[in-house]
Amino acid sequence: MATLRAQSLAEGSNDASDIGGQHTITNRDVDAGGVLGNAINLLGGEKVFGRHINSRLDVHDMIALGLPAVALRILVGELPFLIEKEDLLSVAVGVSRESFYQYVGGPDVKLGVELSNRIWKFAETMASASEVFGSKEEALGWMALPAIGLDQRRPIDLFSTAAGQEVIEEYLTRIEYGVYT
Repeated sequence: MATLRAQSLAEGSNDASDIGGQHTITNRDVDAGGVLGNAINLLGGEKVFGRHINSRLDVHDMIALGLPAVALRILVGELPFLIEKEDLLSVAVGVSRESFYQYVGGPDVKLGVELSNRIWKFAETMASASEVFGSKEEALGWMALPAIGLDQRRPIDLFSTAAGQEVIEEYLTRIEYGVYT
């Protein structure tokens, strides 16, 4: 059966869902709800992307093409704390407050892949934190306060590196399962 599945995938099918009568999860089965859907919504949803995003492969393709600049504007509109008190936008996604205002181009303006990736990762983590803490407001508060399990560092301050982002994800998972240190 594994050979049939591999052959089906090698022939270009993304859907090996019913080989040998056994259902396997495919990229098309991923629902855009939960963290994935919430992250997409933080960036403006289908209206901004012009299509339905329903898998991690769709997210990859979207990032590889560059997010629309308007997605960054919408993210800041959803999370105004990023530019209100201090320049947290620079820490979170690598764009200073001053540069942010340059990204307010029309709907066809695309961001670079690296910036798109950082914006996506931040939106995804915010969506995950919102699920763990029960609301976007609680997640925002958590992002801005020192955390015991992060050696008294604020989660937002760890977004400047991939390693820091992994630490945040691991910490959120620990919190979700009741391990706070």
